[in-house]
Amino acid sequence: MLQNPENCAVVRTVGYIGNKWKPIILVRLLNGGKVRFGKLCVQMADISRKILSQQLKELEEDD
Repeated sequence: MLQNPENCAVVRTVGYIGNKWKPIILVRLLNGGKVRFGKLCVQMADISRKILSQQLKELEEDD
């Protein structure tokens, strides 16, 4: 019996965090608790401030 993949929690989760930076951001935040934006920028030197800000806003929108 085929099911709608949109109802699958794994598919929805990968949709939310399925890019290059979001999983890394989540790990940093989950391990370190509250982290200021500037400190997060220092910890993640390979990502631009613009992209980091955009990714954080998307994560916030997705709760």
